Amino acid sequence: MAVEWSRRLLHLLDRAARFPDPSDEGEVCLNKPEHALKLRHAARSRIVLLKNESGGLPLHPSDCPKRLAIVGPNAERVVAGGGGSVYIKAPYWTSAFNSIRAQFEPCGSQIVHHVGAKVNRYLPSASSDICRDPDTGLSGGVVDWFDGHDTTTAPVASRHVDDLYYISYGDRPPQIDRATNYSFRVRTILTAQTTGAHSPSLAGRGRSELFVDGKTVASDSGARQPDGELFCTYGGHEAFVTMDMVAGQEYHLVAEGHSHDRQLNCLRQMEDQFQGVRTGYEEHSPADLPAKAAALCTGTDASIIIVGRDKEWETEGLDMPMWELPGEQAWLIEEVAAVCPRTIVIIQAETPVDLQPWIDKVQAILYCLYQGQELGNAVADVLCGHFNPSGRLPITYPRRIEHAPGVEPLFPLGYGLSYSTFALSDINVTNNPLRNPETRITIHARVTNHGGSDLPARQTVLALAAPVSEGRPRLSRPKKQLCAFVKTPELKQGTSCTVALLVDAYTLGVYDSKAKHWVIDAGSEFDILVGANAGAARVAGRVQVPNEISWVHRYHDVRQ
Repeated sequence: MAVEWSRRLLHLLDRAARFPDPSDEGEVCLNKPEHALKLRHAARSRIVLLKNESGGLPLHPSDCPKRLAIVGPNAERVVAGGGGSVYIKAPYWTSAFNSIRAQFEPCGSQIVHHVGAKVNRYLPSASSDICRDPDTGLSGGVVDWFDGHDTTTAPVASRHVDDLYYISYGDRPPQIDRATNYSFRVRTILTAQTTGAHSPSLAGRGRSELFVDGKTVASDSGARQPDGELFCTYGGHEAFVTMDMVAGQEYHLVAEGHSHDRQLNCLRQMEDQFQGVRTGYEEHSPADLPAKAAALCTGTDASIIIVGRDKEWETEGLDMPMWELPGEQAWLIEEVAAVCPRTIVIIQAETPVDLQPWIDKVQAILYCLYQGQELGNAVADVLCGHFNPSGRLPITYPRRIEHAPGVEPLFPLGYGLSYSTFALSDINVTNNPLRNPETRITIHARVTNHGGSDLPARQTVLALAAPVSEGRPRLSRPKKQLCAFVKTPELKQGTSCTVALLVDAYTLGVYDSKAKHWVIDAGSEFDILVGANAGAARVAGRVQVPNEISWVHRYHDVRQ
């Protein structure tokens, strides 16, 4: 076994050309027009249309709606991805609000906007919209680096930052040539937007302090906290203070952090490189945000509500604490839907949220997941009818969080609507028995676009396997399991194509923990179900396995 593992590793190194040149290239960020187009296409292709009634979508700019509302906590914010290792620092960002507004303002539509609800898990990181770099005047702040833990000395390097949730993962400036005994300081000038009792906050990875106009207002000792949540559970708890602030007045915020130096003793994985400080800020407001947004939506031709989660709710190292939309978002949707018949909900989240309280009160729902730097343009493309939605759910979407497999879901695996309608026909499953791991069963299906939109459209076809057995099987397996799927090319209205799906033993096996290998028992039979999603799939044929098939590894993939 060790020999085989070594062979696989050496094969990978050979394919990656690491033997002639084992050096590591420096990390680069490519920002070319052709890359932006690919990212935009990938993002809009992944958006799932969950509901569309009464012509809610698409919302054509050419129809020139007189008044259009875009509300919700995720409208103006860039919610491009989850937290932790998946978080990216892109060369540019797009927001749903800006991209949708750019489609409708040239038509003369009046665009109204309101945040509508609070959604933050912690105090929001201080927005670059109200913070500026003291040295350059650019939005954001500046980080200074110090050799040692004494920040009264002159900094050895400085760098502009856009985000006041500052994370450093091994990207120290060259003047700091070690992973211990250094400090950093994030400075910004914040302009208060309203007068009241507002709250700045601090969280850090090591010993840290927050100063407002030179006075210490919050601090963290840097001691390891087993129940810490921020910085992927490597940080401490958020410390915040309430202080009176005046609208239009500038405040100098400084967050100092020191290398935790835990690698000098014992540390967890990644802890040696992971440093950072987070400066939060929230202005107090007694306003009923959902009610204010709903008042703004009254009389609009359509209201677009952009809700969901963000990188602090969906992050590595922490379980999701709730099934519902965080904060007042569900209330916001119900309030707006009560005053605007054409209400469209856009959800930005990677995991399911509870739709039951309001799903029957809105016309359309787009489940956008997280789409990276092109998220705003991708949402606008689908919403405005420039792109026919073709995303399909990669999950089973439950009606209630406590529902287990076997309970009819709200939306099945592979579910997703289009602006076009499709039909499957001429489904054929070859009935060759599976005799070894390399045997393949081929499924053909004809897909026809029956129209509904002038846009070309794509459909996904799934094949699932359901075991046919009498009595209790020797090894447990799902009632149905996905074994193949395929997406059609773009089909114009009235055109068809034939797709092929391949099913082999590797997709049907289960692991036998006693025998320590994958296996399909002799005499096994499987119904093959084919459809546009797991709920619509119907039996199209049957596959027999006359003799036992077993294997440890699927070798041929690494030999290609």
